Amino acid sequence: MNSKNTSTSSKNTAGKRVGGTIYLHASALQELEPKLLLVFEKAKAAVPEGFAWSVVKMDLRSPNRVSFLNYEDFDKAVFPALRSSCTIDANTGLSSVRKYSTENPPILHRKELLLASDDPKRIAFSVVTKRLEELGLFKNMHKMGHRRAWEEALKLSGEDLKFIKATNNLA
Repeated sequence: MNSKNTSTSSKNTAGKRVGGTIYLHASALQELEPKLLLVFEKAKAAVPEGFAWSVVKMDLRSPNRVSFLNYEDFDKAVFPALRSSCTIDANTGLSSVRKYSTENPPILHRKELLLASDDPKRIAFSVVTKRLEELGLFKNMHKMGHRRAWEEALKLSGEDLKFIKATNNLA
């Protein structure tokens, strides 16, 4: 695993770090350090009514910027596609909503890292990640962030997608 991009801090036992951001599933928010949890709560109050989200993205370089991400079914989709996002400035309450293409949306990898440290689904999701790491599919992730490129890489790897889906469904 590339610790630069996906490590968790000693203060947070859950969370996928990418650059200066941390991503957490809604079920793991209790693992945020108190300072970040306060910012999250403040931003959450400004999310437009009816906006559904499953993942929160916190920008650690701009701590008052919080994005609420609406991914397709986190448990069922092996690599959930991003449907929409709502970014909030926790200081002002200003929000910005963005919808993503259904044709080639951003997709989520290593989803086990977004879960709480004791979430039993982490094990099954980790098996998928480990297998794909063994195949070298996470080496050029800057090129694999959208559905088309990722599906092409999976196809070229020769990996049996039935294995991946079956393992994901064990969660």
